[in-house]
Amino acid sequence: MPADPLTAALFNAFSPPSFDLGGENVHLWQASLSQPEPLHRQLSAFLFPDELERAARFYFERDRHRYITARGFLRLLLGAYLQTDPARIRLSYNEFGKPKLDAPHRTRLNFSLAHAQDKVIYSFTPGCRVGVDLEHVRPMPDEDHFAAMFFSDRESRLLGALSGAEKTASFFRLWTCKEAYLKAVGAGLAGELNQVEVAFMPTGEARFLSLGGDLDRAQQWLLELFTPWEGFQAALTVEAPNGNPGIFSGHIINRDLPYLASPAKRTDQGAP
Repeated sequence: MPADPLTAALFNAFSPPSFDLGGENVHLWQASLSQPEPLHRQLSAFLFPDELERAARFYFERDRHRYITARGFLRLLLGAYLQTDPARIRLSYNEFGKPKLDAPHRTRLNFSLAHAQDKVIYSFTPGCRVGVDLEHVRPMPDEDHFAAMFFSDRESRLLGALSGAEKTASFFRLWTCKEAYLKAVGAGLAGELNQVEVAFMPTGEARFLSLGGDLDRAQQWLLELFTPWEGFQAALTVEAPNGNPGIFSGHIINRDLPYLASPAKRTDQGAP
């Protein structure tokens, strides 16, 4: 049993096998960032000085609180997967700010996180690159302007043919798919969103049509759209093993942090 009380509580809530990714599984965790002050203090104790310094740069206390909670949850989950003290986990960052495990904790574990408003989502995979994005869906009067800047011509035409709530929903579905991919490859918004082209299937599912003009590479990524909370849109993308999505036999398992987060439906099997 882990010595840290929060990690021990996480194991008690789900049992250690819940943190065995095994095979090709993808684990999703979701939580509220609106947490009571005692828990906030416990989570802040996990953070390294550079993380606390970044938190201090936020102007609003609410934003500082959310950042610390999101990073504390990340370390808590990483500690559960690595079976180590969350406060000892070293992270490094690429030039665009994407975090990854650093020595001595380098493993095949890959992860991604996204937050919007007071919600956060984490994804973990055993070796495959993974990216997740989360957006608060709200009216966007400048949707056409953003589409012209960041979407392909085909995607812009698709949005242009829509209106009202349907147009807004499609905008955020496209945006989250694109940003999830850029997060997976470590480019963030520094990447070219209009080079990540997404197609919607008649079934409502989404897939990558082209990545930087490469049709074959687009077929090597799995893509899932889901709605973790009402009023929010999320997308998850995973690089298929050996570049062949047809051999991906794992499950996408989505769990809530029940003793930490606001009450939410917990789904333990299948895709979200």
